[in-house]
Amino acid sequence: MIAFSEQDETLPWQEVQTVLGDVAPVSLIAAVNPPVLEQLLESWPRSLWPEPRFLANNVGLPIANQTVYPERVGTDRLLKAVAGNILRPTEQPLILVDSGTATTVDWVTLEGAFAGGAILPGLELSSRALHENTAQLPLIAPESFQQSHPAAIGTETRSALRSGIYWGHIGAVRELIQRMTAEHPGETPMVLITGGGGEIVAHELGLPGSYHRDLTLQGLAVTARALKWPQ
Repeated sequence: MIAFSEQDETLPWQEVQTVLGDVAPVSLIAAVNPPVLEQLLESWPRSLWPEPRFLANNVGLPIANQTVYPERVGTDRLLKAVAGNILRPTEQPLILVDSGTATTVDWVTLEGAFAGGAILPGLELSSRALHENTAQLPLIAPESFQQSHPAAIGTETRSALRSGIYWGHIGAVRELIQRMTAEHPGETPMVLITGGGGEIVAHELGLPGSYHRDLTLQGLAVTARALKWPQ
C-alpha cells in the first residue's frame, strides 16, 4: 500500500519495484484529489504492471452509508470508517477524527454504518486563511505546533495566532466529540484519530482517543480483501 499526495513531484516507482522484486502488483486506487489521481494514472508503469482498479463513486466499499448523498462523501473518510470497524469493539460506536488540510470528525454507528459528521479547516488551512485574507497577519508554519503547545494568552501577534489556531482547533474537535456523543446516548464511543495533525490532537485530547497513522491505507486493504481483489 502506497500513499501519494499533491506535494509529491515524482512517484517512487523504482522504489516500489525494488520492494516488489519480480512480483507484479495488483492495485486498488482511491483518490479524493483529481490532479493527484491524474498524475498517478498518467505515470502508471503499464509495461510492468497491470491496470489498477479504481474505486469510483464509493461503489464496492464494505460499509453502509447513511448520508443523504452517499456517492459524494470523500472516499478517504469512508475508508477510515472501514478500518475503524475492524478496530472498534462491536458494543461501541465510533468517532473518527482526521486532522489534515481539512479536519473531519465522523460518526460510525453501533451497527457499523457511516452516518456523516463535521468538516472544519485544519491547522495549516486556518493559518493560511488568516495570512492570505488579512493585511498584516503573518503565516504560522504548521510544523511549529509539533514542537510545543502554545500558551493560551499570546503576548504578540505571532503567539496570539498560534494560540487561536492551535487551541481553536483542539477546542472544536473536543466540542464536536462531546456533542456527537450527547446526540447518541448509550455506550461511550471509541475515538480514533489520524492525519498529519493527528498526533497533536490525540496528545491534547488524551483518553479515550488513540492515534492510528495509517487508517486510510488500512481501510483500502480491508476493502481490497472484501472485493476479493484480485479476481
